Amino acid sequence: MRLRRRKNKYKVSKLEKEILALLISNDYEVVPQFIIPNIPYIFDFYFPKLNTILEVQGTYWHCDPNQYKPGSLIKMAGLGNVLVDYIWAKDRLKKEMAERQGFKLITLWEDDYKKSGWEAIAKCLLQ
Repeated sequence: MRLRRRKNKYKVSKLEKEILALLISNDYEVVPQFIIPNIPYIFDFYFPKLNTILEVQGTYWHCDPNQYKPGSLIKMAGLGNVLVDYIWAKDRLKKEMAERQGFKLITLWEDDYKKSGWEAIAKCLLQ
């Protein structure tokens, strides 16, 4: 599998690799590291038959709202102190951009996956 990279040298997380392996082993047709033309984001997984994008959100990097309160500052490697609200706004913009292009975008939180594995993935895909 060859992954497309952008100038920021996006690195595929261990969690994404694990989820991709589960999706493939469960016979899902999936496109990892999906790019929508003219949108400056890379999307984790695209399911052509469902016209659905699955974004895997890490607890730390995406500031899981179940772990962080609005207005909280988080120290991020290479960025310094960042408001969680800023991270949420970026993720919301990414979702809105995909939806404006006609895609459905669903989110899988790292904690949900760690608690119930494949069941959390399947639940997302049934939304």
